[in-house]
Amino acid sequence: MKPVRALLPVLAAALLSTTMLAAGPVAAQTSQRYSTWQPPQQDQTKAVLDELSRMISQAERDRAASPDFIADLKGLVQRHSAATVPAEP
Repeated sequence: MKPVRALLPVLAAALLSTTMLAAGPVAAQTSQRYSTWQPPQQDQTKAVLDELSRMISQAERDRAASPDFIADLKGLVQRHSAATVPAEP
C-alpha cells in the first residue's frame, strides 16, 4: 500500500493539470474575445445630430424656414442617424 500512497500526489497533480488543459479551450470559446468596434467620433456625431434635431423642431414651431428646407434637414438627420447606430451581432 505504501508505494501507491507515495504516488498519490503525483497522480493528483497529473490529473489536475490534464483537467485544466482540457478545460482551457472550452473556457476560451465561451468568452468574447473582441468587443463591438465603435468609430472614434460616433459620440460626437450623435451629439451634433441631436442638437440639429432640436434646432429643426424649434425652426418648425417658429416657422423660421421653408417647409421643404425643414423636410430636407429632417431627411439628412434621419439618414445620418441610421448610419451611427451600431449593427447588432
